[in-house]
Amino acid sequence: MDPKQKIAQIEQLSRELDVLLDQATANAPERIQESVKALQTDKQKLIYQANFLRRSVTAEKIEAEKNNVLSQFERFKPTTYQAPNGQILPKAGEQNILVTSALPYVNNVPHLGNVVGCVLSADVFARYSRLTGWFF
Repeated sequence: MDPKQKIAQIEQLSRELDVLLDQATANAPERIQESVKALQTDKQKLIYQANFLRRSVTAEKIEAEKNNVLSQFERFKPTTYQAPNGQILPKAGEQNILVTSALPYVNNVPHLGNVVGCVLSADVFARYSRLTGWFF
């Protein structure tokens, strides 16, 4: 049976138990009250099972999405990059890009933020551009 069908069946049984409990608690003797407590325990078990199945269905969906995303990465094959020898000059008829980054303030103590803001952002952009064959 499909997990969604199981969840629907459990929810239907839970609703039926609610109706039975409402009927049983009206002017109920002690023996019936004990039966009601047993039914409430069974209901809690069903609710637990339904929640467990919901989580498992969600986990399956997440796993399927991960596999879908990972399979899409295979179509992006990085191109090999060879560093040019000598001086790099603009090429006529092609789009030329110059990647620059801001320098840190000279009146402050160097810290990791300088690396992220000054060097890393330009480096990541340049590497990504090279791997995708974009601009370089």
